[in-house]
Amino acid sequence: MDSGLQDLCQAVSPVISLDSADLSRADLSYRDLSGVDLRGAILYDADLRGTNLGRAKFYYAELGGADLRGAGLYGADFSDEEDIETRCRGTDLREVNFLGASFYGTDFSDVRNRTANPCSVNLRGADLRGAKLYNADLNRADLRKADLRYVYGFDEGDVVNLSGADLRGAKLFDADLRGAKLSKADLRGADFSYGFFNSVSSNINRIFSKPIYLQVQFLGGTKLIGADLSGAMFQWADLGDANLNGAILSRTDFSMADLSDAYLSEDQLQNSFLCHTKLPKGFTTDPNRNC
Repeated sequence: MDSGLQDLCQAVSPVISLDSADLSRADLSYRDLSGVDLRGAILYDADLRGTNLGRAKFYYAELGGADLRGAGLYGADFSDEEDIETRCRGTDLREVNFLGASFYGTDFSDVRNRTANPCSVNLRGADLRGAKLYNADLNRADLRKADLRYVYGFDEGDVVNLSGADLRGAKLFDADLRGAKLSKADLRGADFSYGFFNSVSSNINRIFSKPIYLQVQFLGGTKLIGADLSGAMFQWADLGDANLNGAILSRTDFSMADLSDAYLSEDQLQNSFLCHTKLPKGFTTDPNRNC
């Protein structure tokens, strides 16, 4: 990075513009870059640890390999403001390390994770409260113990892709995940209390070796207290000791699912789909009533 850019980055100003700047491998750690315009900037392997990037604009930014551990991204914008069509549409988050970063209120809509690496986007322990995630591709992201309370994962048909994401121990209290793609996601120990899951797609399960079957997905310890799971599909899911107390299970598909140790009332299953379902001991509902 040349001296001019170095001086610019050291400035404290809410109107800095680094639009399309090449900041590859730059050391921008622990600086105040709040409000900076980084649209189209090249930030490969950049050191942004502890940097204040609140309200910064990241659309089209190339963040491959960047280190944002502990960075503050309150209100940062990763979205497609102008809806410009290009060959690589969206912000590139390949190999980005967001460990412990704060994204409270951040707009991630239209973010793209174009990679096959199962842990490429590291959001482990990140603060994503109230973040806008609709239409974001967080496929295979590491979201272990991330705080996703009150996130917006749905907007007029646009949904978040969390397929294959590791959500173990994540907090998703009162999250809006209507239509969310959660195939192959690991939800063990996650807290989905009072969340919205109407018409969750792609099932919360794993593909089995035989293509027509779905492998057991362990949801033991998952908290779904009061969650709206209307129309959600849990075929072949092992819910272990998942807590479903107060959850809305209208049209929820539990065919082949194991609910034997789950916490819920029999009344909650009145309008659920049951076929070869393992029910808790003492339930008198026919586990094959919808076969």
